[in-house]
Amino acid sequence: MPNDLSESQVVKIWQHQLLDRTRLITEDGEPIEIIYPGRINDDRGADFRDAVIATSRGLIKGDIEIHVKSSGWREHRHHRDVVYNRVILHVVMWQKQNYLALAF
Repeated sequence: MPNDLSESQVVKIWQHQLLDRTRLITEDGEPIEIIYPGRINDDRGADFRDAVIATSRGLIKGDIEIHVKSSGWREHRHHRDVVYNRVILHVVMWQKQNYLALAF
């Protein structure tokens, strides 16, 4: 995939689940399964609400935030905004060595 994707394009990829859902991993290498990708949020806060993911810790429900690069979280100052406290998964298209990474 080209490095020039916009954030809205990455949101659409997530929304329509155009990823190989059997090969998603966290930045620590942990496999993760998307049970429900969440519903698009048209208000303040994370991009998707009420998502459900399965991890080695069990099922987790919460919000998902999407960025093209992992640096987007701090650049957009989400770490200082309480409306992002329900985020369970930060999905990024490019992390370090240009591979898909999911952080939670």
